[in-house]
Amino acid sequence: KQCILSIYPLRVNRFRACINLDNLVMKLIKLAKSGTVKILSTTGRFLPVLAVCLFFFVNHNSRASAFYGTAQLWSGGNVYYTFDSSVSAAEQKVFLDSAAEWALFANLHFIPRSTQANYVTIVETNYLGNGVLEGGVSAIGMVGGQQFIYFSTNAWNHGIICHEIGHTLGLAHEHQRSDRNSYLTVIPENVVPDGMAGLVVISGTQNKTPYDFLSVMHYAQWAGSINPPTLATMVPLPPYTQFANIMGQGDPKLTPYDRAGMAAVYGLGPTLTNVVTN
Repeated sequence: KQCILSIYPLRVNRFRACINLDNLVMKLIKLAKSGTVKILSTTGRFLPVLAVCLFFFVNHNSRASAFYGTAQLWSGGNVYYTFDSSVSAAEQKVFLDSAAEWALFANLHFIPRSTQANYVTIVETNYLGNGVLEGGVSAIGMVGGQQFIYFSTNAWNHGIICHEIGHTLGLAHEHQRSDRNSYLTVIPENVVPDGMAGLVVISGTQNKTPYDFLSVMHYAQWAGSINPPTLATMVPLPPYTQFANIMGQGDPKLTPYDRAGMAAVYGLGPTLTNVVTN
């Protein structure tokens, strides 16, 4: 069968993308990945599966430090997971260490899956559909059934993993929240063709905390650039120019606003006891 979508092909191998899909789109993507459905653009080119995912991400209305209003939260903060055979024991440990940081500050529990219907599978791959994957890709929130977080072989670091887990928990990109234009501006002429998808403002977000240039969900100033890191695609406005060289690439630890935003939605994390002060 052939599914024809009236969309323009998107370049997806320049910077990380995220996906917000309903069940219908998830089924379409699974069919496309299996080869039973071909996805054709109006320009006559067959599209990578990831390009289609990115299209739906851009065109879904989203809300909520910033949660998608259409994203379903994990009930009780319980995130059931499995690891694909492509993920080594060392990589599994890095992933779980990153997940544990989110769980330290919000009511979240990452639990090995047994028979639960809704769960996430972590996969290592350098290719997704016909596209090259550089970084990570995750669905937004709990989509129902099995969903995936994909990491390329060079993406097993704390910052990228925390970023993708943030998407799985329902977070949007910080630099796409509704009030973004009050803090930075985008330079379209410096963006790769079709690269605005990850830089557009998402209207209607519910912003739980003040804008956070240092958030683990924020891109660097050259994200999607035609010539990184020489030509910036995002430039902080004059009151915030001190963040130009550090946004999106600072300490990979969660910021206080990352923590507070997640806790505001899922509830507070465990009370810390036996704290060493000397």
